[in-house]
Amino acid sequence: MRFDLGHAPPKLNFTVEMDGKTFYKGTAGDKADYDTLYVPPGMHQFRVAVTAGSVEKMSNAVSFQFIAKKHMTLKIELKPWPNASVAGVPVLDPATQVIATLKADFSLFN
Repeated sequence: MRFDLGHAPPKLNFTVEMDGKTFYKGTAGDKADYDTLYVPPGMHQFRVAVTAGSVEKMSNAVSFQFIAKKHMTLKIELKPWPNASVAGVPVLDPATQVIATLKADFSLFN
């Protein structure tokens, strides 16, 4: 599994929960750390918490039946994206929505 954060600011903090427990915690700029994570086969539910400045926002919950050796992408969108920062750290508007979607990566090799 990998995460797609689009054009998120590199210092944007996020936490991904799988089945109610922390699965990954880091920043958008750490792409090498979260580009190929292992999820065991079975039905799993994910939620994403995004923190910027003093605001933390939770995403919707998404569930999917994971199959061995199939690649998935968890897309994380913020509407609207942070456009301001304080000391290089992005600031979220309290009205920001975090939207999570899961999709299978189709390839001849997975």
